[in-house]
Amino acid sequence: MLTGELPYGDRLTRGINWRSLSKITYTSSITHNPMIPLRLDGALEKAVQTDYRLRYDTFSEFYYDLTHPNALFMQRNAPLIESNPAAFWKTISTGLLLINIICYYFLLS
Repeated sequence: MLTGELPYGDRLTRGINWRSLSKITYTSSITHNPMIPLRLDGALEKAVQTDYRLRYDTFSEFYYDLTHPNALFMQRNAPLIESNPAAFWKTISTGLLLINIICYYFLLS
């Protein structure tokens, strides 16, 4: 209802069996509507899992995750620059250092 799309696309509307059910993947609601918060997308993903053991056991758990930010959902989908900015900039700096060393090597040869 938030995106106008199904979480697994139209693949579930076709004839499926147990083998093909394990191969389908969840399409994040953020890809269709980037205004949806990460916590809401994480709660939706858990609620519509194809394996019933991974879903919420009760509606109250689902409601709690919808109304309160869950740290697991926020960490999982956040880009590296938002989840760990120090590691992001260390990676960028290391890459630039390697590029400079390679350019310096070719400059001297």
